[in-house]
Amino acid sequence: MLAWQEHEQLPELEARRKQQVRITIACLSKRQRRVVRMHYGLLGKEMSHEEIGLKLGISTAEVDSIYGQAMGELQRFADDFGGWVERERKKESQMARFLRTIQ
Repeated sequence: MLAWQEHEQLPELEARRKQQVRITIACLSKRQRRVVRMHYGLLGKEMSHEEIGLKLGISTAEVDSIYGQAMGELQRFADDFGGWVERERKKESQMARFLRTIQ
């Protein structure tokens, strides 16, 4: 792929990335989603935990706690998904070996 072709695909890749983030954070509570969106700038500019706290009327410590819980949930989601992918790959590999033996 030529450099100009990669450049033309950037908006499509960015849109796909944003869609993946929306799907991924859907497993979070409403409050966790809001903090994560604000922190990473998915609703505009990136915000510090202090700024988020001021905007939501809660303490920075509370924002830290909500953010930490959200990151824990996302890590568990990623671990579960990664485990599922690995199990599916093993099934595929087993099926391929089986098909080779019956040919």
